[in-house]
Amino acid sequence: MTTRTDLHPTVAEPWPADVPRAGRRPATGPLPAGAPPGGPPPTGGGRDAAFRPVQVLQAELDGPLPELQGGAGHLGAAYGAARLLVRLHGEPLGTLDVPLGEAPVPAAHVAEAVARRFAGAIADHLAADGLGPATVDAAALQRGLGERRAPGDTPPCHHRLALGDPVAPATVVVATCRRAGQLPRTLDSILASDHPDFEVVVVDNGPDDPATRAAVLGRYGGDPRVRYLQEPVAGLSRARNLGYQFSRGEIVAFTDDDVVVDPQWLRALGAALAAHPRAACATGLVTAAELETPAQVLFEDYGGLAKGFSPQVFSLAPDGRGRRRFPESPGRFGTGGNLAVRKSSLPDLWGFDVHLGAGSRGAGGEDLDAFVDLLYAGHEIVYEPRAVVWHTHHRDSAVLADKLRQYGTGLGAFLAKQLLAGGGRRADLLRAVPDGLRFAVRRGSRHDPRARAGYPADLVRRELSGIARGPLAYVSCRLHDAWETA
Repeated sequence: MTTRTDLHPTVAEPWPADVPRAGRRPATGPLPAGAPPGGPPPTGGGRDAAFRPVQVLQAELDGPLPELQGGAGHLGAAYGAARLLVRLHGEPLGTLDVPLGEAPVPAAHVAEAVARRFAGAIADHLAADGLGPATVDAAALQRGLGERRAPGDTPPCHHRLALGDPVAPATVVVATCRRAGQLPRTLDSILASDHPDFEVVVVDNGPDDPATRAAVLGRYGGDPRVRYLQEPVAGLSRARNLGYQFSRGEIVAFTDDDVVVDPQWLRALGAALAAHPRAACATGLVTAAELETPAQVLFEDYGGLAKGFSPQVFSLAPDGRGRRRFPESPGRFGTGGNLAVRKSSLPDLWGFDVHLGAGSRGAGGEDLDAFVDLLYAGHEIVYEPRAVVWHTHHRDSAVLADKLRQYGTGLGAFLAKQLLAGGGRRADLLRAVPDGLRFAVRRGSRHDPRARAGYPADLVRRELSGIARGPLAYVSCRLHDAWETA
């Protein structure tokens, strides 16, 4: 596989209480202070009575850095730390954790921490913009790197220029199932996109509940960009496939109903595909929208959904003997909640495997399967961290445990499908098993025995049990569908 390393990760600014409008840079500050629709988050099962939530913020280095106020989380406990998504001219550079106490953290201290962590990436970014050489010190960061420009001037950012290139028409497919309360937050953020030509297709996968239809048509019925479809047969893959079939855009993006997307999210995915003609798929960064409960912090710190802050290009590279090398960890390519495909690169009947994904017996793995299929078809996959999605992780520990079991089932089902596939893919997969095991227990992984002190063994067992039952789940799903259609 080839890795592109010419771009770098970003720094911190808080998410505004309302969804940012296109062209407006979010002001520094916290995520919405109120709990999302559906009431306050649960306690996470009471696993840790001394737990202190983490305040999620983002900071744009072009403007002055603020002091960190801290305060109380949704459940009333004081924040123990702030996690900053650090950005420069919109580009994510990375995350930075800053401890919080009773007194505010001065802006000077925040700037010093940012300088220690990101000075090299900031200097490289400014040099690419033609703004270097520049001294990247804490004092300059505290004042804001845009202080040298005249008021109202836009920085000549090389990333912004790339995003400003002509982009193809796009369709965003949002599959939803009985989440009428939180769906509008997702749709509002998509409709605030700075993409010049797009539509949104909402696919209701639980149409027996009229609340979703009422929420979509009542709030967006007058917006010609929004269409509403129903898929009565349960399954995330089926819902996404229906949305894809009715899409009008050349670029078709998929996201979930529990996220907020960045204003430049859709344009960044389109620009990534435009820059790589051999790529049929682009994925982006998925980061936590909140870290209010032990379950959310646990999930984010031991894996989460983020795939890093460096753009990458993946292809099915041969091994040292010239044989195809099965990807030892397809999860590194991205996730189904933040991906886009180029329709002209795909066959007419392309779609996700309906025997995989949430709502099916396979429970998940549909995105991994799609990634591998695209690679075996000779396409590239581009990972573009500028395409940012903020995901609300499961807040309750019991729900998290069940979700991890489903993740395991999806992985096992995906692997079963690959073993059943022809064309030598089974042999490619078996050769990749040793590398895959090494990757799974790498330092920092939740499967790493060295990390078990901080990660509940019960969650590991649940995920592994899911992997074990995945093959049977996939085969039984295929047999059931074959019987139904016979």
